[in-house]
Amino acid sequence: MQKKELALFLFFPLHSLFFFIIVLVAKITTVEISLDSKTNVFFPNSEITGKIYLNTIEAETIQKVNVKIIGRAYVFFLVRRYRSSLQYESEHYYINANECLWKFNETNQSLNGEYWFPFKFVIPSNAPANVSEEFGEIQYFIKADIEFYGKKFGGYKKYNEFQYYGFSVCTSQTENP
Repeated sequence: MQKKELALFLFFPLHSLFFFIIVLVAKITTVEISLDSKTNVFFPNSEITGKIYLNTIEAETIQKVNVKIIGRAYVFFLVRRYRSSLQYESEHYYINANECLWKFNETNQSLNGEYWFPFKFVIPSNAPANVSEEFGEIQYFIKADIEFYGKKFGGYKKYNEFQYYGFSVCTSQTENP
């Protein structure tokens, strides 16, 4: 992967002075999630395994590599009464687990290049199947969270890049996957 740079030059007058602004966007980091399953369909009490792929040339800025598995039910609807509406909303998590796969410290090296970080979670026994209806849904996904510390937004700050990968849970198993 080659380093990509973009320079944008803007001139605009202010009190007979011209201000020269250079905006640099550089050093692309690639984050991908892959699951070891061919179908990406899982059953309650089954194990979900996969990898976070990271390709970076921003070695000095990566602070953490986290992975999270989320199984969430969400419901939203409005009940209209005369001229007003009442809003009903609810959220329930069947699984919400986080794992730190790598963290920068004094004993390890900076990340630079290509890396694969394996992960493993177990789908809970009470996990219902995916559903998507008019007033609600049940969704499952893996979230990769790469934490950086570097120059962004005009100063040195902490910022994150996220990648999401959805999968399905099926509650009835007719044959072994």
